[in-house]
Amino acid sequence: MAHEDGYHAAIVPFMGLAIIEELSSIKTGVEDPFLPIFAGQCGRELLGHQEEVITQAEALIEKIPS
Repeated sequence: MAHEDGYHAAIVPFMGLAIIEELSSIKTGVEDPFLPIFAGQCGRELLGHQEEVITQAEALIEKIPS
């Protein structure tokens, strides 16, 4: 995984946690205070190659013993 530059230091931990939660299917219950601010703003649909990488990552996570 890679992180680009330009994000505000206050929001980065919440963004990182959201990624880890999605990939692991573990919900921590930590609420992102910035989510209401950015919800509904423009976004982009995943491209085919991006979707494939996510699918591969999910498959790898499923192989990790609990």
